[in-house]
Amino acid sequence: MQLKPFFSYEQRLKALKGKGIIIDDPMALEFLESVNYYRFSAYLLPFKNKSENLSFSRIRRIYEFDCKLRALIFPVIELLRKTHWLADGMKATDSECDDRMLAINP
Repeated sequence: MQLKPFFSYEQRLKALKGKGIIIDDPMALEFLESVNYYRFSAYLLPFKNKSENLSFSRIRRIYEFDCKLRALIFPVIELLRKTHWLADGMKATDSECDDRMLAINP
């Protein structure tokens, strides 16, 4: 497997400009330094074939909203998952719950 070449944050920002992204956020470089670039760039995919003007700040707001939403939802999902497996009255450990989940969803 060939690894992708290393790009500095400045080069990544330049690549976004090259894709037609309007860099309207004065903190864009600092933001890229603080997040996983490949996760962030996935938020560009829905706009790939659109001709509209797409700004860095718009993608950043979508990214940050998604992060906040996941932070709210995932603990609830985990609680529901554990509650479901414990509903039969058995006291199971986290690893036993995980084993049961894998047995159903390979």
